[in-house]
Amino acid sequence: MHATRVPTKKTLSKSFKYIVRLSLYSALSLLFVLALYANYIKGTNGHLDGIFLEPVNQLSQNNQRPIYLDLDSSEKKAYLDYLLDDPESLVSDEFQIPNYLRERVLFWFQVYTIYENTDIILHHRDQPWKIFSVVDVSGLSEKERLKKVVTEIRRLKEHRGHIREQQGMRNSIHFALEKSGEYIRTMENIFEEEGLPIELTRLPIVESSFNPKAYSKNGAMGLWQFMRRTGRHFLDNIHSVIDERLNPFKSSYAAAQLLRENYQILKSWPLAISAYHHGPGILRSAMKKLQTSDISVIIKKYRHPDYGFASKNYYTEFLAALFTDIYHEKLFAYINRKKALLHEDVVLEYSMRIQTLLEICHISIEELRLLNPDLKKKAYTSNYYLPESYWLKVPVGKKQYIDAFHEEARFAQEYIENLEKNNH
Repeated sequence: MHATRVPTKKTLSKSFKYIVRLSLYSALSLLFVLALYANYIKGTNGHLDGIFLEPVNQLSQNNQRPIYLDLDSSEKKAYLDYLLDDPESLVSDEFQIPNYLRERVLFWFQVYTIYENTDIILHHRDQPWKIFSVVDVSGLSEKERLKKVVTEIRRLKEHRGHIREQQGMRNSIHFALEKSGEYIRTMENIFEEEGLPIELTRLPIVESSFNPKAYSKNGAMGLWQFMRRTGRHFLDNIHSVIDERLNPFKSSYAAAQLLRENYQILKSWPLAISAYHHGPGILRSAMKKLQTSDISVIIKKYRHPDYGFASKNYYTEFLAALFTDIYHEKLFAYINRKKALLHEDVVLEYSMRIQTLLEICHISIEELRLLNPDLKKKAYTSNYYLPESYWLKVPVGKKQYIDAFHEEARFAQEYIENLEKNNH
């Protein structure tokens, strides 16, 4: 075993506090109830009857291409509407789709699963489910894209003043579902530990498409898109050397705390989730003015300059993202989920340079960076010491080396203290 002794008393400090334990479990498998769908769709669209009466066994052997991909747009919409009934009972009762939000959720479900990133959806600003036209801008320059969209808007002159542009997101969602494999099971464990619904872990689909390096023009960063001010309330380190907003797991603990606070204030998950986007203040004002906690009533009736399109649609975007993930095997040809990032967790008892950590654990800088993206480039300079109590992630099997180092350091500290006592 290779270990490095602490050279001076300056590096010795408080005792080891705790080790955060995170566990991973295998991905939840999803099954498709084709016969049920055939019964549902029968009579509403006769063209679909033959398609959905294929034997289930035959389809399960060919599950790399879901039937959904061979449907036309209207058939896909009907199929998505069916999935919003949660036919396989995979979503908890708290997040079932209420009838009064169904059209709005269905719109976002289409944005996520039908329309590619090269599709520009022209729809009604206040009633987003009313789609006027879809413009294909694939292969066009920015100037050509703009010209084509403007031309189409002019053609829709009777709707002028009500038209909003929405880019399709199927490609982005495909990326998000694949990337989420690295984090989602650990995130679910974190939310379970915190006593929160695991469905909330799908919010990063809306926030960042599960890109841990996502950065917004407003300064929000990371998987959960924390602003600096909010992040500092829930995270220990946000500065020029360490920014824990960029760490998917640390920021997940922070997001869980923030969502719990929202729920304690607003007493409703639809409102608590909406408050993640804009804070609870605006929603409390809406509740007080309208004398209701019904999110659908607030969306429909509340008027405020700060409560615009994004705020009104945030909860329904989340629901659409949740159902997209839960039923992704029915909607995408093949999702190659990234392997979960396996790691062990340790809290440093003493401030320490990264080079020392690499030597102790016998790991590379690349391995350390992969598991600790909150460490910025400056942290890897020779004169910077990671602070005491810093929560570090190391590859599986490497924690034992830091534990051994801590043990030797404690022994050295006790030895020095005994020497000092004897000298006096």
